[in-house]
Amino acid sequence: MSENRPKITEVFTPRSADVNPKMYIDRPAHQKDLKRAIEGSMHAILCGESGGGKSWLYRYVAQLEGWATFYANAGNAARYKTVTGTIANAIYDDGDREWTEYSQTMAAKVGAFGTGGETETGRNYEIKSKELLLKAFKKAREKSGEKVAVVVVDNLEAIFLKLDLMEELGNIILLVDDPDYAKYKIKILLVGVPAEVVEYYQRIENLETIANRLKEIPAVTGLNWGQIEEFVRRGFVGQLKMNLTVEQVTGIAKHIEYVTLGIAQRLHEYCEILAYNIQDSVWKYDSALLENADHKFLISSLKKAYSVIDGCMNERKTKAGRRNQVLFSLGKVKNSEFDLHEIEEILRKEFPLSTSNTALAVGQMMAELASGEKPLLRRAPKAANYRFADPRYLMCIRVMLRKASDSEKVIKATWRR
Repeated sequence: MSENRPKITEVFTPRSADVNPKMYIDRPAHQKDLKRAIEGSMHAILCGESGGGKSWLYRYVAQLEGWATFYANAGNAARYKTVTGTIANAIYDDGDREWTEYSQTMAAKVGAFGTGGETETGRNYEIKSKELLLKAFKKAREKSGEKVAVVVVDNLEAIFLKLDLMEELGNIILLVDDPDYAKYKIKILLVGVPAEVVEYYQRIENLETIANRLKEIPAVTGLNWGQIEEFVRRGFVGQLKMNLTVEQVTGIAKHIEYVTLGIAQRLHEYCEILAYNIQDSVWKYDSALLENADHKFLISSLKKAYSVIDGCMNERKTKAGRRNQVLFSLGKVKNSEFDLHEIEEILRKEFPLSTSNTALAVGQMMAELASGEKPLLRRAPKAANYRFADPRYLMCIRVMLRKASDSEKVIKATWRR
């Protein structure tokens, strides 16, 4: 049977930009929301945690619906200092005359700095920029025919701190509804992570005018329990031809849900590691392999998060290790946002002896964890609530921290090589 197994890297593909149709898990609600947003009268923002599957989602829906899509990476806009040029580059083929002329004008503008020619060349650049956008939209419509045409600006967080680029993007959104541009029926989809989308709204000038043209789709969340179980079954049983019992599939799925939070990229990363562990065991699964997979997942995917968590821990000589207990309790949260009362309740439940009849100062410790250059927590829009600055911190705590078997001390997990 092993001859029929595909490569593990063909099944679990954490870093692939292309949708893996054999492992894509349908998200009916998100797919419906995106379809309706693009087919509506407004432009759209798709948000969700990094690695949550936003790119696969919009690519899958675009393919399913037959949209003509043009992918513009905001990282390139930050690199080349032009949103218009990045969008045009996504639409034009190499060697197109309009793109070549624009590139030459852009180069002339850059060369004019410090020579006294900046004002005139800069004006020419702005004219060329608007001309190029209009011609690019015309080109996009020619390529799309009667299909829905969508310009996707992905990795939006790359330009949030670039106010000039944010202003340029805002002007583009306003221009799209101008009659000269609107006749080409181009929809714009902005893709980014939740905190930055909020910041995006705050930084744009003419906020109300631009916001009225944008529909924010409900955030893409992690896969739910049923979807994770289907992912495990499809990958290990369907693709890798493993003889797993229903109980084993359920056990793997429960563990992976707890460790990865159902975030799509992390699911692929963890399952790739676990699959190699199983392969090394001659394709015989044992639940003990999960512990080794945790370790490898920590050092390969959560290394930076580990250093942050480690820096937040108490020194070993502290008596109660209260901060360590708070960190452990944070790992037990079930919602993306939480307040100090929830954490104190978990803390007293998990460590009843050392917290009995004791003031815990949880609020002070959480405030400290939300400060500094690398904060573990961030204050949520609701003033009394917190959330993890990065979901990988929560994953790391769950893999990294354990309660000592003979006390209420929290310790870092150790693994056998």
